[in-house]
Amino acid sequence: QLIVLDFNDRSGAPGSIVLRNEWLDFLIIDGYLFKKFSDENGLERFGQIIYEGEYSCIYFLEKEYSPDLQKGEKSFRFSDAKRQAQILSQDQFNLFSGRRSFLKCFPQHIQQRIKTHLKENRIRIRKVTNLQMQSVMVLINQLSNDED
Repeated sequence: QLIVLDFNDRSGAPGSIVLRNEWLDFLIIDGYLFKKFSDENGLERFGQIIYEGEYSCIYFLEKEYSPDLQKGEKSFRFSDAKRQAQILSQDQFNLFSGRRSFLKCFPQHIQQRIKTHLKENRIRIRKVTNLQMQSVMVLINQLSNDED
């Protein structure tokens, strides 16, 4: 994963710098916070923080890089972003894609209340907005704290 900083110099000419991952712990892009995480193999990558708490929600975004041979030898394009959503709790990542796998990320005694909340508010995990996910995570962390 490379972080490329595009800029215009004083004369207005465009330029790019590839930032070293060792220099960064987090970054903010368009108001979204991205933090560095290590996966189980020790590889570092940046994840978008949707909510931070006892249970945190993090989106890891991936794009495929491919040369665009129709436009010339130095032209390229990126695919649409693919979202890999995960819940982080006690330094353990749990991948989810839909409602069922989302609910399994949490203790069984609060799963029914989460499921009811999702149903009453017509929230579909596969198509959830960042704002909706934040509100769901606030509820989950409150439920978890109430049970303690």
